[in-house]
Amino acid sequence: MKLYEVFKFSCYKYAPEQFRASVFTGYTDGVPVFEPIEFKHHERCECGNACVGGNSEAVIAKLKRLMRKRRKQYSNMSYTYGFMHVGSAKTYSYVKEFRFYDSSSYKERLAAYRNVVEIMERDSWRISSHTSAQLDGMGRVIDGTVKEKFYAIDKDGLIRIRFVHGKKPYEI
Repeated sequence: MKLYEVFKFSCYKYAPEQFRASVFTGYTDGVPVFEPIEFKHHERCECGNACVGGNSEAVIAKLKRLMRKRRKQYSNMSYTYGFMHVGSAKTYSYVKEFRFYDSSSYKERLAAYRNVVEIMERDSWRISSHTSAQLDGMGRVIDGTVKEKFYAIDKDGLIRIRFVHGKKPYEI
């Protein structure tokens, strides 16, 4: 698969570790919008050294390799936020629908966090673990026999949970 992306980058000649790059994301009111790329230190230095060498094609090639590597590495991994239960150090609750990825922007991560907190606040910081009821012979619920068991959620017990495709979730 070919990657056709437009990059904008800059670097100081005597400080390649100050390399900065952005990728084109679209237009807003006819003005091109570029989103900054977040780098690890060694990635920033590699791209900066290529930029200092004066070969812009090498910089673009490194940036494309970096973007492909990130897409491939994180294509099956996602995260969400959850909260620990009060009185139990090993149980927690989360909402899997509000997932984000390592490549997600801070706005997307913040939106996921706010959505999870909104759901917890709506349910008064408690969550139903299971519902039980007595049934008659036809499989209908007998009135007044529905019971729900609730767990209290610790508001300060925020955790981040990682999902890997095909495996059970685990806490980070």
